Amino acid sequence: MRRHASFNARFNHVTWWAAALNTLLVFGVLWLVLSDCGAGSSPPPGYVLSQASSLEYLSWTQGSPGSAITGQWSQVAKVSFSRDPVSESLGLVGTLSNQQVSLTIGGTTLTGTLQGNTLQVSVTFASGHLGTQTWYGASQADYNTLVTAFTANTHLSFALANLAFTVAHPPIDSDAQSYDNSVQTARKLDQNLQTQEERISASQDPCASTGIFDQLYPPGDALYRLTPYATPEEAISHTTIAEQLVQVRADWQAARATTLPSVPGLPLPWVIPASSEARGEQQGMSLYRTLLATLRNDYTKMAALKQQAQQIGQQVAQIKRAHGCS
Repeated sequence: MRRHASFNARFNHVTWWAAALNTLLVFGVLWLVLSDCGAGSSPPPGYVLSQASSLEYLSWTQGSPGSAITGQWSQVAKVSFSRDPVSESLGLVGTLSNQQVSLTIGGTTLTGTLQGNTLQVSVTFASGHLGTQTWYGASQADYNTLVTAFTANTHLSFALANLAFTVAHPPIDSDAQSYDNSVQTARKLDQNLQTQEERISASQDPCASTGIFDQLYPPGDALYRLTPYATPEEAISHTTIAEQLVQVRADWQAARATTLPSVPGLPLPWVIPASSEARGEQQGMSLYRTLLATLRNDYTKMAALKQQAQQIGQQVAQIKRAHGCS
């Protein structure tokens, strides 16, 4: 009985280990099967290329392994001197076999290799060197979302470029010196009027000495009107620099409001960073503040010069009355 019990114990122990090994074997086979399924999983629905000035998208279908493929290439790109990017779309044909792909798009042929979730395309760069472009797996919806964000950032880039140009080369309405020049012109007229008034006062025949003064006076109101607007604050709101600052802020808010899809590894060199927007806006605000200070100062000067001209005119009118000048 003791020997029989001992045998049963040994038998049960061996049976337990056999079951454990069998379970491990089953899990191992499942892991290999799942791994093999993962390696042969379906490719992405398309591939997107993101560069500093453009977005491109490729998608295709294949009837059966080894057969020809057909699809579409799409692009949205920045254009010089244009606020809006331009879009383009062409059909494509090609072949796909053993992860090697050849695509013909509008007379241009691309060759590449599918590697996991990417498409590695052989290209010749502008420098003449051979290299590789990496396209990332993405859906059509991903690309459409990227186009929306790309367009918003293109608008912002254009607005910032315009603002930078205005800061470097202010147009007349945003140039503080142009307003100072207008003040200098009015001041010279007042000086001429004052000189003529003094000559008339010192003349033995004042009535015969008013000819030049009469040509100069009364000057048109436009000479003492710095802008068509009643106040410096109203005037600056109609300047190029003010309008461009408003545009930059609006475009920045629009760009920030866009969403970006989750495409692992995809670079986004066309996204305008907050630091670039802030730097551009600060430079614009520096010109804006200088211009507003100049307008306020020159508005005050113009009012004083206009009053001075009127006083000179009153003095000459008094001399004329005193001497009976017609």
